[in-house]
Amino acid sequence: MKNSNIYNKLICISNLCLILYSQSSLANVNIQNKIQQVKSNISVSEKNKRQYEQSYKTTLANLNTIQKSLENLEKVQGLALKDKKIIEANKQKYNQLMAEYKKFSSEEEAYLQQEEKLAESLKSQLKQVYLNIQKRKMNIKAYNKVVAEADQRSKSWQKKSRDIASVVNQAESSKKRLLNEGNDWTKKQKIYKSEMQKWDKQKKTSEVNLKLIQAL
Repeated sequence: MKNSNIYNKLICISNLCLILYSQSSLANVNIQNKIQQVKSNISVSEKNKRQYEQSYKTTLANLNTIQKSLENLEKVQGLALKDKKIIEANKQKYNQLMAEYKKFSSEEEAYLQQEEKLAESLKSQLKQVYLNIQKRKMNIKAYNKVVAEADQRSKSWQKKSRDIASVVNQAESSKKRLLNEGNDWTKKQKIYKSEMQKWDKQKKTSEVNLKLIQAL
């Protein structure tokens, strides 16, 4: 806007100089034509002023747009640099990770070769192992048959043991009963013996008394 004011002042000064020059050097020229010329110049100047003023505003708008674009670019550039650092860090981590995985792959390859060799050496042993498995299954079947037969015998023995235990218990019960009866009869025997002796003595005494009485 400052540049536009300066431009307007220059136009006015130019017009004044033109008028003075016309009055001094061309006094005989028609004043009316000069006035018309000045008006035409003013019109042209005004038109040019509006055009340049519009252009000036356009430049201001463009400069403002460019400034904002530059600021946005600065932000984008800053974010891009930040992303670049992150990408570089991630790339470094990725390379380290890939190196570790390559190392793991090499180790696994070595283990694989060892185990393949071991598998080859175990094939013949594995065949023998399967034969042993079949043999052991047959042995287990035979052992289970023996165990089943023994279990039947054990059940039979258990039944006989229960029968024997029952007989023993009955015999023990009968023994206790007989012992109790024997004790009772032993007690009665003592009583009966004592009574028998008592009455035998009474009998003998009576017989002696009878003989004495008969002798009188």
